[in-house]
Parts: sequence; C-alpha cells; structure tokens
Amino acid sequence: MSRLWIVASVAVLTMAPAAGGLVRADQAVRLWAEWKDLETWSRPVAETGEIERGLGLHLSGPGGAVLASFAVRTPPRGRADRANEVIVQAAASPLANPNRLQTPTLILVGHTDGERDVRFDLSSRLRVDDPSPGAQVTSGVALMGAADYRRLIAAERISGTILGIEVEFRADQIAAMRALLRTSN
Repeated sequence: MSRLWIVASVAVLTMAPAAGGLVRADQAVRLWAEWKDLETWSRPVAETGEIERGLGLHLSGPGGAVLASFAVRTPPRGRADRANEVIVQAAASPLANPNRLQTPTLILVGHTDGERDVRFDLSSRLRVDDPSPGAQVTSGVALMGAADYRRLIAAERISGTILGIEVEFRADQIAAMRALLRTSN
C-alpha cells in the first residue's frame, strides 16, 4: 500500500510539561493516515519529549469508510491512564467516493442498553485541512477530554459521524480503544 500523506493546516493544542500548560502551535501538520485497522504505536514527540501512544482504526458504515485514530501523550515514564486528553484524528479513506462531500463533523455516540446514550460532538473543535465553506475536507484533528473518552469506551456499542460518514465501531475496535488507556511504558 502506498503511503498516504495528508497535509493539513491545523491548530493543535498539546500539553507541554516544560511550559506548565497548554501551548498553541499554528502550523502545517502532516497527518499520517496510513495505519492499518487496530494498529497501535508508541513514538517520541521531539518537540515536547513526550511519548505518543496511539490506535488506528478503519471504520465503516452505510455511507462509506473513514480512518480514525486515538492517541494520548504522556511523559516518557508516564502512564497512559493518567492522560488528560485524547487526540482524535480523522481522515478520508483513500477508497472514498470522490464525488461525496466530506463535511467537518466528528460526533461519537456511546450506546448502553437500558441507559441514556452518551453523545460527544467534537465538530466545533475539529481542525480540518480546508475550513473554507463548501470545501472538500479530507482530514482533521480534535482534542477530547480523557474523562469523556472514558465515558465513551464504557459503552457497549459506539457509533458516530466522522467527516459526514455514519460509522459503527466493531467490538474488537471498542476493546482496543479501552486498552489504549491501559498501556504504559
């Protein structure tokens, strides 16, 4: 499979321990959207000295497929379960219908039988490669609070709308999302 590089101008908020708070970095960011379904990674982040642990998913639904990843950043000897935020990346599938308009949406819904669904609309936080009206969006990044992520993965089923495509998460994908916060160095 050839490498799929998606260049996006995004404003990504990251935790910088040395700065003692949030640092805003407005710059062109290359979103690496080549992950396989259920692929995990652990790699250093040169700018901050943190370790990023991530999970890549291929999600599908009646309207098509998208790639999504969830990642946490921790100090080199930190534990993933203590992360404050989860970085959510979304990218159009290389096999996506080029005539279908992808919209800047990122909505995740956790379903538990007998209980009220938990819904997280991250669309307003989604920084996309082309934010102009009517643009063909191919990728985006948003931050999700770790507490919200925990509420989402506690659900029995997860669905969502990512870049305008309705998707359903499989049971093995939900299990991998739960395992992401249990990983440690």
